[in-house]
Amino acid sequence: MVRERWEYLLEVVPERRFKEQLDELGGVGWELVTARWEEHHWGGQTQLQVRCILKRSHEPSELYGARSATPAGAPF
Repeated sequence: MVRERWEYLLEVVPERRFKEQLDELGGVGWELVTARWEEHHWGGQTQLQVRCILKRSHEPSELYGARSATPAGAPF
């Protein structure tokens, strides 16, 4: 029996890009596990951001090369 293996990604996204970023990540196989809304204070302004944990299935041989498949705007 083969166990499914998961790769995890922590992503912090500004509120204005949340849906767009989630669609991009979903397009390359990432699935949202959880999301937490946060207030971010910077330069005297308050902005909302979303801290997300995502996962996707991977083959053992893909473990170290998988980040190359993340969207262009991703931090990795």
